[in-house]
Amino acid sequence: MAGAPRDSLLFCPFCRECFEEKTHCPEHDLELVSFERLPKESGRDTPRDDERLAPYDPRFGRGIVAAGVLITLAGAFMPLVSRTMRDIHTTYDLSAIDMAVMRIAPNLWTVPLACVVLIAILLRRRTLASLRGTRLVAPIIGLMPAGSVAFTWFQVERGVAAALAHRGIEMAVQLEVGAYAIVIGSLVMAIGGVRLGVLRRGGTALPHGARPDAQGAGGAAGIVVDREHDDDI
Repeated sequence: MAGAPRDSLLFCPFCRECFEEKTHCPEHDLELVSFERLPKESGRDTPRDDERLAPYDPRFGRGIVAAGVLITLAGAFMPLVSRTMRDIHTTYDLSAIDMAVMRIAPNLWTVPLACVVLIAILLRRRTLASLRGTRLVAPIIGLMPAGSVAFTWFQVERGVAAALAHRGIEMAVQLEVGAYAIVIGSLVMAIGGVRLGVLRRGGTALPHGARPDAQGAGGAAGIVVDREHDDDI
């Protein structure tokens, strides 16, 4: 192929592979065109599976995951629980980071850790194919902060009951805004993780020159290919 004359090479307008002595792409069954007639890649809305996305590209679930990360990290520094000592009427607010640093709930380190891992995935996995490869692990990682908050609250309630039973200390605890922010952010990260690398509804990658049929089926049977000459079909 390298030594073939340029005029003898034709290209698929969708996958842009070149072929010699062929008139149609064997993969997409589209009429091959010359190099000069190839559509410009800058006009394509949908990248190829192996095309690298920009680090800040919010499409294909990336923006949803990033938004969930920001919400979760913000919640980690907000008050997670408040503890009121009834005998002295004093209230203490503790964030997830506070409880992790003070070793009250070391499991809460999973909150920032999950965010860091998902950010690393977004930075390293920047093709549609590689993003789809994380659709199983990303939602699991995204749900870890919510699970950690739920486990912490269970442990806090047990601690309050034990303090009252064994030492007669009366206290009241309640969840604060940080807990709700972490749970919401965790759910957003999980939803975005499921959608990583997935085209939006109606945004299926069709070959160049193809369009949905009149009924808008959008599936394989509902695609009509427009060609310059109908007798080429």
